Amino acid sequence: MTNPIDQATTKTAGALRAVKTRFRGLSGVFTTLAKQHGEVKHLLDRAVRTSDPDKQRELWPKLRLEILSHERAELLEVYSALERYPDLAEVVLRHRRDARDLEVSIDVLDTASYGSKEWATAMRTLDGLVTEHARMEEEEFFPRAAEVLEREETQALDEPFQQRKAAIMAELGGAS
Repeated sequence: MTNPIDQATTKTAGALRAVKTRFRGLSGVFTTLAKQHGEVKHLLDRAVRTSDPDKQRELWPKLRLEILSHERAELLEVYSALERYPDLAEVVLRHRRDARDLEVSIDVLDTASYGSKEWATAMRTLDGLVTEHARMEEEEFFPRAAEVLEREETQALDEPFQQRKAAIMAELGGAS
């Protein structure tokens, strides 16, 4: 995604999502996560709309890297912290299931040919999974976690999450 306009609109979509999250009273890592949800959703929307194999080939590696690094860092940093609270056990369990579903969907896309009907169908499936996952987190999981965690803890989780995501991106072969 080398087009500066595309990059700017993706960042703007993320920033708007973060603002909405702050209006709901959430902060720290939850704002960062919502921002990333907005950025990924913008990329997904573009991928779903195009039937151009070259555009799909351009978008997919970025999307794949963003989703995998986000989910894996979230599991390792955020949800591992939430595991300490019995009131959040259901949230943690649901998130783990959702993360597995996302990885399976990504595996399907990895094997599909750009421009094919299978790729388009798999991309729509991934879009639906990501959309529902982000909605659940932002409307249900994050507010429940914010009721249990101290505000300082949500702030303290932000930097380790971002560092872990950058490390995972590097492992997967992308830049942060």
